[in-house]
Amino acid sequence: MHRVPIHVVDVDERRTIGPFEVQWLALTHSIPDPNALMIRTPAGRIFHSGDWKLDEEPLVGHGYTPGTFKALADEGVTAMVCDSTNATVAGHSVSESALEKGLLAAIEDAPGRVIVACFGSNIARLHTLANVARSTAKPNTWTPTPAWRGSAALPRPCSAATATCS
Repeated sequence: MHRVPIHVVDVDERRTIGPFEVQWLALTHSIPDPNALMIRTPAGRIFHSGDWKLDEEPLVGHGYTPGTFKALADEGVTAMVCDSTNATVAGHSVSESALEKGLLAAIEDAPGRVIVACFGSNIARLHTLANVARSTAKPNTWTPTPAWRGSAALPRPCSAATATCS
């Protein structure tokens, strides 16, 4: 069986991989410690963000430093490859750390069971929901998305707009 070596890199580390010099840059997102890549080649510089969110007060992860990205702009970027949910929507989303107060207000006086849906990979949101559950003494149970798709016994996702469940 073939084994692929695992290379552990540090934030801001640069490694030469063939004709490329690759630098790992700290970003923020809903997962811990995401990184962008600055890929320097003889033909130009490519900035690859992966999925990101610029959160100045992240609940999880190492955060980011705006100066790092300003320096990249000064260096020059030939191409940028990026992905961010709602990146084409005007404005700026609030920090995950700001959501706890609003979720607490919405949930603390709600009678009975409260169902909140979010991406299971959104570790920051799960952290926030756990804090709200602790503050309100409401049980906190997580069900992976695929579980309710195939089971009539589990609650279905609800629409906040219509307050109905499918």
